[in-house]
Amino acid sequence: YKPNTSVFIGSAAAQLLPILPSGTVVQAFDPGPVNVPSISTVSMIRCDNPRQAIANVSVVMILTPNPEMAALDWALLAKEMHNTWVLDPFGVLDADSYPMLSIWQLGVRGPEKICL
Repeated sequence: YKPNTSVFIGSAAAQLLPILPSGTVVQAFDPGPVNVPSISTVSMIRCDNPRQAIANVSVVMILTPNPEMAALDWALLAKEMHNTWVLDPFGVLDADSYPMLSIWQLGVRGPEKICL
């Protein structure tokens, strides 16, 4: 997905969704009019805002460099999440600012981070 477009083909989500375990429930938020094709093994719930998409999840995946995600109160959200795992391959979040989260970013290594 390219920011500010409705392109889905070739996006991180297009690559990830088909390999998720059968029965996975995905709460998705995208500010644009992206039409995600249905995948028979995954239940997709489209959310109206990023906060709704993060509510009661086990893993947060930030699969586009969306600045709305960086503006959220992650300290508060961490208290509401089942796990505090965040997959952030685009580096949207400043990992050092959120020690309460286990943030995985591309090329970053540290005590709570891994290199994908």
